[in-house]
Amino acid sequence: MKIFTWERDVIRSIALGILLVLFLLTPGMLNAEPNEVQLLSIGNVGAVQNNPSRSSKFILDSSFVITYLYTYHWNDGNGTNPGTIALRNQNGRIFGPYQITGSPGQGGVPNAVWEVYLNVIVPAGKYTVIDSEPSTWSCNAESENRGFAIVRGYRRHQRN
Repeated sequence: MKIFTWERDVIRSIALGILLVLFLLTPGMLNAEPNEVQLLSIGNVGAVQNNPSRSSKFILDSSFVITYLYTYHWNDGNGTNPGTIALRNQNGRIFGPYQITGSPGQGGVPNAVWEVYLNVIVPAGKYTVIDSEPSTWSCNAESENRGFAIVRGYRRHQRN
């Protein structure tokens, strides 16, 4: 079988194009799933009361993409209407507030779980979780009277 010059050129061009695409893809781009980690986890299965007297805080040593925020509102087995969750850094900058979705908590309590899935970049710093309804936000002695909260995200890689 004889390959004509123009066919060989087309095949060569396609092969070079594929090689160029593979060369340009960095290992980070090939890994579609970022390495999500839990940045804050406050909660337990003990009996709870409402209205935390201490803040739910965490520290980021570099820029992160926040992917998930959660607070818990048992509220004496009544739950509560979904509100908002925000993050405030040490300089007072507010990220949010984000409208959350409520879902059942322990024992089927309506809207006890408040959560939102995000894709928000925040810089390094100290952060406080801000819940729109602290009067129903769950806490207890085991949580050192800090509101039950979960924050997840992944480290944002900077390009040089």
